Amino acid sequence: MTENESERPTFEPLKAIGVFLAVFGLVVMGASFLPMPGADKLINVVSGLVILAAGATAFALGWKRGRGGQPD
Repeated sequence: MTENESERPTFEPLKAIGVFLAVFGLVVMGASFLPMPGADKLINVVSGLVILAAGATAFALGWKRGRGGQPD
């Protein structure tokens, strides 16, 4: 095995899941601009932030795993 083959990047599914959740969280937060009662807007913003945070955490974990957890 050569040096290049041992350093080949692998697919990290947490990155894709994180991006999906982050975009979905932004969509949910964007729904708060639609005409609806104030309580429903608050629920959309809070749930969108929670989903966005979960997506960002998953992406960061996938990024760390993909790099091998080693500093530059």
